[in-house]
Amino acid sequence: MAATEVEELSNETEKINLSSESVSKPEIASEPASLLEQLKLLPEPPSLSKEPIVLQLRELNPYITCALCGGYLYEASTITECMHTFCKTCIVRYTERSLTCPTCDTPIHPTDPFVHIRHDSTLQDIVYRLLPKVAEVEQKREIEFYENHEKETGEVILPKLQLPPSPPRTPPPRMDQPLLPSEYIRKKKKEPVLGNFRSLFVSLVLTQISEQEDLDEEFELEKQYIRVTKRATIGNVKSFIKKKLQLENYFTVNIFHPEEISSMGSIKEDTTLESVRDNYYAGQDCLIELHYKVDPKEEEVLKEEEIT
Repeated sequence: MAATEVEELSNETEKINLSSESVSKPEIASEPASLLEQLKLLPEPPSLSKEPIVLQLRELNPYITCALCGGYLYEASTITECMHTFCKTCIVRYTERSLTCPTCDTPIHPTDPFVHIRHDSTLQDIVYRLLPKVAEVEQKREIEFYENHEKETGEVILPKLQLPPSPPRTPPPRMDQPLLPSEYIRKKKKEPVLGNFRSLFVSLVLTQISEQEDLDEEFELEKQYIRVTKRATIGNVKSFIKKKLQLENYFTVNIFHPEEISSMGSIKEDTTLESVRDNYYAGQDCLIELHYKVDPKEEEVLKEEEIT
């Protein structure tokens, strides 16, 4: 190899060494000294930002409107079983024909739907803050409706819907006869009352009867007075008595009306309490007296149940 070529190669190697030395080593980022400094490096969430969040009203409409009437919530009432909210008037009217949620079909309550319907003051306050004129407009429309309805028909209706009263805590003294005899009630003319929802419920007094002279205290209900929906059946009443008395499958319960005791004809299980009220009390909202009898099941019936 010529001397000139050796010199050129040595010069190139020197240049490479110099260039490699001139390249600076990457700097290692210094870690924050404290947790506070690390938190400062995180991005600020939108909720803590000082800039206002702008939302279109149509984006909030699904959360502040009633699915039954399509308007903004007024006297918002929430079903506690599924947390869906509706106007108070809308949901009360809806429970006349159905006991399930209008949105998801979740059962509200088998007997008393108002147990699981609560006024939602928080959501109603949000609606009033977003739309201050909603309450004023709704109140004006409500007043105008009742005034015009009275002028056109001459019929006065209650402007506010009232929930049915709760049963008394202390039951009245036991009576041998119903508070309102059936003969008297049948003669009385039935007068419809608009705006009153008491007719949706039935008041019952359940008394025990037995073929023996002395009643069995074991089969005596602690509370004889109950108030349930008119859609409940005699079968539901039987299940209620069995549950309260903690009866086993060895016993059977029969329900009688005082007028049918002499013939010992029990009421069928699929009979609704509304039918009982219509047949014996002319549809009046009064205290309905029913008698129940607890008997042990026959051996043949028990054997058939064991086989099945």
